[in-house]
Amino acid sequence: MSTRKSTRPTPAGAAMTAAAALQLCLACPAAPAATPEDLAALTCTEIRDGWRIRSLPPRASLDAALLAEAAQGGENWLDAPAMPTTVHDTLLRHREIEPPWLPNGTEKCFWVGTRDWIYAVRFTVRDLLPDARLRFQGISNKADLYLNGKHLARHHAKLPLTVDVGPYLARENVLVLHCHAEFSEEEGARRARGTYLCPNPPIASAGIFDKVFLETSRGHRLEEVVADSSLNEELAGGTVTV
Repeated sequence: MSTRKSTRPTPAGAAMTAAAALQLCLACPAAPAATPEDLAALTCTEIRDGWRIRSLPPRASLDAALLAEAAQGGENWLDAPAMPTTVHDTLLRHREIEPPWLPNGTEKCFWVGTRDWIYAVRFTVRDLLPDARLRFQGISNKADLYLNGKHLARHHAKLPLTVDVGPYLARENVLVLHCHAEFSEEEGARRARGTYLCPNPPIASAGIFDKVFLETSRGHRLEEVVADSSLNEELAGGTVTV
């Protein structure tokens, strides 16, 4: 963690903006110097449109044929117009399942959790920079990430996933997420344990439930900022510590 202090006059009650924090962190003598061009090159682009999904029987990984199909799409694919959207959201939009909240709805949706699901999207990068990473804010289940046919990461928890993709990024890209089945057919449509009300009918949350970003830079990243500020007794100046 680098620290830089500023004693410039600060209006009483003023909060330091993220941009100011970024300038202070990147200008710190302990860090590589960042030029105005470096700061301008910092981008965060949401990959929101053009996604599609399809299901397939459970498997450990995707072969070249499936990855090529993901790049082209086809009749087995369903459009997911805007992300984030889970598998159930997309199936409901296309009327492939009944609403799970209706009577016996979760049992009718049980099959969704017994299948693997593939998310795919094509996206273009205008400026290829040396530092790039994909950031998924939320993935529901076990998943594998592929970019341009290359397996890059495996994810196991409902937590954000960040993957460095600089060496594999191109101007035209195909991003594929392989979400693995939550249940097996042998488990049946009801769990063994329940509550005093009834057995628990399982419904597996599958897919992407939060935003997806591509972040690029020339090697400068803002991983974390811890900032503090104070005013002098005359309330005419202050100190910001980052």
